[in-house]
Amino acid sequence: MKPLFQKRVGIGVKASGLIFACVILVSVDASTLWLKSFKTLAGTALEPVLMISQWPNQAADSFSVFFTTRKTFRDEIERLNLQILTMRTSTQKMAALLQENNRLRQLLGSSERIQEAVLITEVIGVDPNPNHARITVDKGTSDNVAIGQAVIDDRGLVGKVVASTLGTSTILLITDQTQAVPVRSLRSGLQLIVEGGGGFADLVGRHVPGTADLRVGDTLVTSGLGQVFPNGYPVAVVSQFEQSQGNPFATIQAKPLAHLSARSHVLILFSTAVMPENYSNGAAINGQ
Repeated sequence: MKPLFQKRVGIGVKASGLIFACVILVSVDASTLWLKSFKTLAGTALEPVLMISQWPNQAADSFSVFFTTRKTFRDEIERLNLQILTMRTSTQKMAALLQENNRLRQLLGSSERIQEAVLITEVIGVDPNPNHARITVDKGTSDNVAIGQAVIDDRGLVGKVVASTLGTSTILLITDQTQAVPVRSLRSGLQLIVEGGGGFADLVGRHVPGTADLRVGDTLVTSGLGQVFPNGYPVAVVSQFEQSQGNPFATIQAKPLAHLSARSHVLILFSTAVMPENYSNGAAINGQ
């Protein structure tokens, strides 16, 4: 008969047996090659377990690299976008400065071709009233500017000074409806008067004889009549010649040569008769 109660081996005995067995195996493995094949088989069998155990760490590392790289790319893209914006702004500024420099060179070249002294001024305001064609410049009576002086740019006649304060002047453009300019055809010498069409529109010449020697494409220059505008400055080019049937007179339209709608600097003319002492003949000055 089997006994009802069996004696169980104590935990201490089991631990001692396992420790003894480990010591024996370590000694055998260190001194012989008997366990080499067993270790190889055991390592091969445990490789899938090791790989699976590494999945959580690998997944965590992958997610960490993904989000870190994405954030790095996002920051780099934002930095490059800001750099591009800054470079575009600088490029625009450089283009504006280059254009401004070229415009000033053209103005200086214009001053060398004329006999009057000139004062370079900067446009600081435009009349918002569409029925008026007036601009404001940054030179006034402190720079010897007076009412009635003619104003030009590098291409032709701009207008005349109609008001002046200590530091600013108002210029009435040739396209203002109240402006009239005596001109002559550079080709034929025909003299006529052209009037402003309002705003920045073309100039208009009315009551021109239908038999007048005037053609589309003719250049009109100031005639000097009335002694308001000096003689010989380009004003406009004839763009249209209309004459209705049975009417002995024709109406012309002429396109201004000056940059009336896109300007930043203009020249105020001083005749030799009223030229200030510190202004030299045919020289461009800045009012200083």
